[in-house]
Amino acid sequence: MKNIFLTVVISWTMLSAEAQSKLSIKSADSLAFVLTINNSKITNLAIVDITLSDLQSGKTTVQISVPRNPLINITQELLLKPNGSYYYEVLRSKGKYKLQLVSESVSALTEDEGENENTTASTIPLDTLAIEAPIAKEEIGDCDQPTSVVDFEALKTELIDLRFEKRKLERMTAFAEQNCIRVEQLRYMMAQLSTEDSKLKLLKTASVHVFDKSRLSLVQDDFFLEKNKVKAREIIGK
Repeated sequence: MKNIFLTVVISWTMLSAEAQSKLSIKSADSLAFVLTINNSKITNLAIVDITLSDLQSGKTTVQISVPRNPLINITQELLLKPNGSYYYEVLRSKGKYKLQLVSESVSALTEDEGENENTTASTIPLDTLAIEAPIAKEEIGDCDQPTSVVDFEALKTELIDLRFEKRKLERMTAFAEQNCIRVEQLRYMMAQLSTEDSKLKLLKTASVHVFDKSRLSLVQDDFFLEKNKVKAREIIGK
């Protein structure tokens, strides 16, 4: 029987009144993993993409095991800042697998700043549990040939050398216009931007060049302000 690896988005409410954090972890299909957080098992099935919101900030022990390869077992202690949003990938470095930090953003929201357009942190509405299986043929969007891993890795390398938000947005917008991208790639690009206005601009351009369009609704979880979530839904709807 063919193995099916899932994408999971989980939201939970912690008892602590402290500021919360968001943690996203992704891996390649061949490294589908089972996740344990602070000795609590989060998933039973092997997954390739998970997002945890409302996670208590502070030192967090993350354990990754790969059913396909029992020799791969990662244990790392992460420091999650209050109102922080963290994105990690499971990568091999110097012969060992580890969680590699890809992007980090921290919002200094207060009650008076709640309407700031440029807030960067992202949360997922409570009571959310979305599980998506691999893309069926009939769910393919406006393009039918996804960009290659090599081309996207080249883009990621370019972005490292771009220091200004405007330059990053211009480069990623051009890439989205010229390529057929997956939702996970679009979310990665959005995570490189520090303002929600920029993320909306990229989404507006990229949404018509998405391969797995049935999963496009996931990007609204990358916005903090409710009004920007609404704008994202409007863009997706078009």
